[in-house]
Order: sequence, then C-alpha cells, then structure tokens
Amino acid sequence: MNAPVTVFTNEDYGSANQTYIYILKYTEEFRKNIQWGSRELGFAQEHVAYIKELADENKAYLLGRTTNVYDAEMFGVIVFEAAGMEEAKKIIDEDPLVKNSIMQGTVSPFSVVFVKERK
Repeated sequence: MNAPVTVFTNEDYGSANQTYIYILKYTEEFRKNIQWGSRELGFAQEHVAYIKELADENKAYLLGRTTNVYDAEMFGVIVFEAAGMEEAKKIIDEDPLVKNSIMQGTVSPFSVVFVKERK
C-alpha cells in the first residue's frame, strides 16, 4: 500500500513567505585541511542550536546533511521560509559556521512540489 502524497503551497499553511533552499558546503580554505578541533566543534554546536531555533520558530522544516563530515564534498541542506531574498541571505549570514569561515552557504528560491509521509 502506498503512503499518501501531499501536494502543498505556502498558502496552504497560511504563509505569505517564500520558500528557499540553503546549501551549505565547506569553504575552500577549510576543505584543504578538514580538522574538527574544539574551536570548530564549538561553532558546529552553535550551528545546531541556530538551525534548531529556526525549526522551533517554524521557519525551517527540512534540515539535514551528508553523513561523512571528513569528506571534502560534504554538504548540508535547509529548506526554510523567509519574507524575501534579503531575509533569506541574512539567515545564512548569521549561521555560526558561515560567520566563522568553516562553511559557505548559497540560497535559492525553492518550490516544494510534494511531501510523502514516511511510515
């Protein structure tokens, strides 16, 4: 039996905001010598608290990353809502991993076509 598929728009959730996708990758400098020392792990903990706050505020609703943090091609993804591109860029700029030059983020408008329930 197939799980139901839900097709939605931001308006379905009473939101006038735009949906964006935030792709987070290591900076070129960090990629050259990936080392997660106490300084970097502190920034990572701040990053997790930051994105949890976005989720708690119902701004972000899909968050994840590839599994091997020592892989130079590792990346993270956040699907979130913002009033516009200026606010979306501000969300990236305030990320502790971006502010501390571990990661760099790119943001693009994004359309969620459907979400399939997991069972």
